[in-house]
Amino acid sequence: MTHARGVEEATLRSMCAAITHRGPDDEGVFVKGNVGLGIRRLSIIDVAGGHQPISNEDGTATVVYNGEIYNFGELRTELAERGHVFSTRSDTEVIVHGYEEFGHDVVHRLHSGPVGARQGHRLVIVQHRHDRHRRDAWPRVVLR
Repeated sequence: MTHARGVEEATLRSMCAAITHRGPDDEGVFVKGNVGLGIRRLSIIDVAGGHQPISNEDGTATVVYNGEIYNFGELRTELAERGHVFSTRSDTEVIVHGYEEFGHDVVHRLHSGPVGARQGHRLVIVQHRHDRHRRDAWPRVVLR
């Protein structure tokens, strides 16, 4: 019988430090049991309030994202109309609330790059295969 080891925050921080040049403005980590998410951020949208990882209201879904969601304004409006409460002005937060609302189908609504998120005990990593100017490309869930 093998025993799973938990993720060590120090290891995640060391990994993030190795890519500081990719995101010099901010660093964040999330660790819960065997799941660890780390992010280095270049702050463009919501520079002061967009610290990641970002979670939903009850902490059951958490996301890290490196990129830009080109249609986040319309998604944010739609999700707010459906009762979701936003705590930042960051485009990343629409991912976590969109995942709550639409599940894996949220990837078909995002005009963006790759996404990594955690909900409950699941890790979902999404890769978009497209040029940022093409809206006909297909996203796919590569691990869940």
